[in-house]
Amino acid sequence: MQPASELFAYMIILFALGVCLLFAFYMRDMVLIPIKGKLASTKAQTVVSSIEAVYSVLDQVFFFAAIGLGMVSVLLAYMTPAKPAFLFLAIILFVIALLVIPQFANIWQNMAEDSKFSMYANSSSESELFLTWNIFKSFPTLFWIFGFLILVVLFGKVMTSRGGEGSV
Repeated sequence: MQPASELFAYMIILFALGVCLLFAFYMRDMVLIPIKGKLASTKAQTVVSSIEAVYSVLDQVFFFAAIGLGMVSVLLAYMTPAKPAFLFLAIILFVIALLVIPQFANIWQNMAEDSKFSMYANSSSESELFLTWNIFKSFPTLFWIFGFLILVVLFGKVMTSRGGEGSV
């Protein structure tokens, strides 16, 4: 996969993960918590409590996934051989990605502001998905930074290897 097109995969993975987090918190309150009170077995209640403990770290997992996937994309761009002829195509893909990414951020924000999901993801620091909310709020900026880094890393090494001392 060409690193410039990895932005699309990165965008779709983060969006899907964010939507899954939103639904997971909603389903926890609709299914898991009501079931916990009706369970007679202490072992089953322990399992449900363990599952609930996982929810406390999901927001941080999303944050590290967002940053980690971006860093992996930059690393893959460094490891991918590139030709200067593909710079124009990479810039076009980068611009297209920057036009599509705000739409995904708006979709997520509209879902998060829906009355069913607003208690899980909002701008207050008490929100269970506070980091996820802020990542989606700055989704275009995040992709601009990682996309620019990908382009610089991918084509910077090509430009420096072609120029230098002794070249005319």
